[in-house]
Amino acid sequence: NQKSCLAEEPEGATKPMWAQLQQDLLDAGMASPSIDVLDADGEVNEQTRQVLSVIAKYDMTLATGHLHGDESHKVVAVAREAGVRRIVITHPEFTSQRIPVEQQRSLVPFGALLERCLTTPLTGKVAWETWFANIRGAGPENSVISTDLGQPFNPPVEDGLAITADLLLENGFTEDEVRLMIVHNSRWLAGAEPLEGAPEHHFGKESGA
Repeated sequence: NQKSCLAEEPEGATKPMWAQLQQDLLDAGMASPSIDVLDADGEVNEQTRQVLSVIAKYDMTLATGHLHGDESHKVVAVAREAGVRRIVITHPEFTSQRIPVEQQRSLVPFGALLERCLTTPLTGKVAWETWFANIRGAGPENSVISTDLGQPFNPPVEDGLAITADLLLENGFTEDEVRLMIVHNSRWLAGAEPLEGAPEHHFGKESGA
């Protein structure tokens, strides 16, 4: 999915560094094979199911990466059937995902958290207004904040969460909502002990914790 979307960056957007690295490998004759998660009938394939079973066995976190939104929906549904508890829908606003907010909401019943990466709007891949609206539309309680930083042309990694928190507060999100997205939901995904104020729908008995 990602390889098919490399030419669809919005005008003026900063291209991801790994896209150039992939091209460098291709030019050197070291092309990496594409990875399919669905079979010819459009169903989750056996290799993917094996990975999901390992994730479930060790209570690890599944992240959907750069799968297409439709692929993510099918994988997440099978993941839940396999017993996977911790699920991240990776940067749904990114150019290779572009998951509409209605579809984002449809992923929530599977227990998935929607990852909101600072760099997606920061590098022009989506409008800030859309990014904020999608968080509101799917609910802060169903979102987790990350930065996706680490590139030399972006802010330092250690500044990312503070920058994102300030932007969220400036755009109408409450301190409790920001703490939920940055602290509590991140700790749930990492398997850390809950802090005071953590939501029971993640850390409580319903989750099996």
